[in-house]
Amino acid sequence: MSTTASVFGNELHRYSIADGIRDKNVLGFDPYKVLTYKDTDVRREVALQMAKASSEEEAINNPDKSKIYYKYMGSYSDKNGIVYWARWYYRLIKQTNPKLKITVLFDSNIDNNGKVQYKEDGLIEIMQDYNERFEQDFTIATHGKFKKDITARLAHKEPYLRIEQTPEKQIDLLIVVDQLLTGFDSKWLNTLYLDKMLQYENIIQAFSRTNRLFGPEKPFGTIRYYRKPHTMEENIKKAVKLYSGDKPLGLFVQRLSHNLTKMNVMYEDIADLFTHANSKNFEKLPQDNSEKGKFAKQFSELTSYLEAAKIQGFNWEQSSYEVDDEDVGQNTSRTKVRQNNIPHTRSTIQRIICRI
Repeated sequence: MSTTASVFGNELHRYSIADGIRDKNVLGFDPYKVLTYKDTDVRREVALQMAKASSEEEAINNPDKSKIYYKYMGSYSDKNGIVYWARWYYRLIKQTNPKLKITVLFDSNIDNNGKVQYKEDGLIEIMQDYNERFEQDFTIATHGKFKKDITARLAHKEPYLRIEQTPEKQIDLLIVVDQLLTGFDSKWLNTLYLDKMLQYENIIQAFSRTNRLFGPEKPFGTIRYYRKPHTMEENIKKAVKLYSGDKPLGLFVQRLSHNLTKMNVMYEDIADLFTHANSKNFEKLPQDNSEKGKFAKQFSELTSYLEAAKIQGFNWEQSSYEVDDEDVGQNTSRTKVRQNNIPHTRSTIQRIICRI
C-alpha cells in the first residue's frame, strides 16, 4: 500500500496544530466530557413519551403504541435516522427556548422509497421557519442558496458584513448533520456541542470550527461532547497525539477553577499596588510611571482570566463556585471570587451546535 512517506519520502518539517496554537495563530480548546444517561435509557424514555405510554408493558401490548414505541427504540445509525434526530432536537429547542434563533443544515437529497418522508417534511419545516424569521423565500429546489445564506450569516460575510449590529438577523444556534466540517471558517463561532462519535482527523476538523482568533472576548473554543464520553475522551487523546506530533502542550486551556484562582491573585496584586500608591478604593492611578505600567500589565492579565472564566460559566450574581475541575458530572471543589471593580462586559460571540 502506498503511503505519503513512500511516495514523497520522509517529511522535511512538521507544523502541527499545537505549533499553531503556541504561535497564537489559532486558539486552544476547552473540551468537556458531559456525562448523561445511557443511550438505551434515553431512547426508552423518548420512545415511551412519544408512544404516550407509562411503561414498556403498556407500549408493547397496545398495537398502535407499540408501532410508535419500536420506531423510536429502533436503530438510527444510518444518516436518514440521524436527520430524524436532528429534527427532533430542533423541535425540542424551539419549544423550550422559542426566542433562540436556530436552524438545521443537512443533505437535501430526498430518498424516493417513501420510508423517509419525515426528511422532506423536515426540510420544508426548517426552511419555512427560516424564511419567516429572516424574510427569505428558500425552497427545497434552492437548498444550495439556503446553505450559502446560513454560512454567510455565521461568518458575517456579504451581504451580512455588520450583522452583529442587528442581532435579530443573526443565527444563535446551528444543528448540522455532516456539514461544515471543512471549508468553512468563522471567528464568530465559539462552541461545539457534539452528539456523535468521531475519530482522528474528523475530531480535529470539528474542533477547529471553534478556534479562529477573535480578540480577548474569545480566548478559546469550547467543546462539549455527549455520546459515549469516556470513549470519546480516548479518541480525543489519540487524535491530539497524532496531529500535534505528540506535543499537546497548550492545546487545551485551564479550567474555571484555575481562572477564578488567578483572578483572585491578580486582584490582590492590583489592590496591593494601589495601597502602596496611597490610592484608596482604586480612585486614581498611581503617580509613578513604573507603577502605572505594572498596573496596565496586571489589569490586562486579570481581564484575560475574566474573559475565559465568563465563557466557562462565571457570572457576577454568584460569588462562590463549586467548580468542576475535570468534566461535567465529576467531583467538584469550591472557589470564591472577589468581585470588586472587575469590569463587566458582554460577549457578542455566537455558538454552533453539531449533531452529526
